[in-house]
Amino acid sequence: MIKKSMVSLLLTGILTTTAIWSCPIAALASDSVSWPELTVQTEQISETEADTEAFSVDVPNQLPSDWHALSEEELNQLFGDLPRYLDLGSFTLNRLNNIPIPQITSDGMVIRDRCGRAWRIRMNWQELQKRITSMLSDYQGDWSVYLKDLKNGNTMEINEHAMQSASLIKLYIAGATLELIENGDLTETDTITHALHEMITVSDNESSNVLVRSFCDESGDFQTGLAKVNDFIQRMGFANTIQVNGIADPSLWVSDGRINETSAADCGRLLEMIYNRELVSHYASYRFENLLNNQEVNYKIPAGLPEGTPISHKTGEVDDTENDTAIIYTPYGDYIFCILSTNLTDTGSAVDHIREITAMVYDWFTRPVIEVDSETLLPLDTASSESGETS
Repeated sequence: MIKKSMVSLLLTGILTTTAIWSCPIAALASDSVSWPELTVQTEQISETEADTEAFSVDVPNQLPSDWHALSEEELNQLFGDLPRYLDLGSFTLNRLNNIPIPQITSDGMVIRDRCGRAWRIRMNWQELQKRITSMLSDYQGDWSVYLKDLKNGNTMEINEHAMQSASLIKLYIAGATLELIENGDLTETDTITHALHEMITVSDNESSNVLVRSFCDESGDFQTGLAKVNDFIQRMGFANTIQVNGIADPSLWVSDGRINETSAADCGRLLEMIYNRELVSHYASYRFENLLNNQEVNYKIPAGLPEGTPISHKTGEVDDTENDTAIIYTPYGDYIFCILSTNLTDTGSAVDHIREITAMVYDWFTRPVIEVDSETLLPLDTASSESGETS
């Protein structure tokens, strides 16, 4: 069993003796090149002892008795099945994100190479889910998260259930509108086009009611318009979503106290259909994504991202609710992130929490799978002196 306390990466044959930063990691360039010489300590030791031990070892044949060379099987436990033809020495750190590592170890595992560098391995998907769940449990109110890696299909649903939709219900009104237009059941007038744009980009409430009224039958009964929205919702398979009321107009509310509802996963699946150009049609999905790209309400998820990060998203908020659902585009792969919160006593704090989780998730998606851990980086001469050895 590989100990998580310390793994030391010891390279043979291709070490450079110049600067620390020029040391390669490993080479797997052809069938004639064997697995790199890696070592692991089999006994638990303290962090201080680990630092000293890792830097005091000079060559593989001088390893202490409690170290052993890692086998290919053990390497796969650490890194998953590495590509057969791979020269890690030629990769930049960011390029490492493109290496499939299905069995990546948990956050905090440190690998040390003979150049004195410490490399930290990114936490795996399960650890990420535990981290998000823990953060949500510390927040006041009712929270739910849906997260999907669009590159590999990994999905997490945390506390998935129907919740107050607020303006997220407008996503489904927009979907129904585009479908009715596509099928020839609704004539797209300038009024319809303007209402669709305003409903999504600035979350205009009356525009959503204008659209639903345009669906009504000859009676003009608002409920007949809502029926078409809900028919779209049901056929698309959004099991936790329903619209029973107009938006911000008490004359369009039902009398039994029911509210419009959706869920993080329903929103996430709708966004994925848009992303894959599968919602209504390729063109309708393109139009929908373009509307989401031009969103002007940007104080939640976008505020937790680096400035300029491409995002397609829709927010929703009422007195005790703060929601945001997004497709986020990165150079290392796109993902869907939906976060809903309700029964809040402090919406300002909830917005801060949304930004906090957004930043953490973005960092996970854009961080290299393994990276230099600057906090534990020690110069070679310092490491040697601490271990009592001379160069």
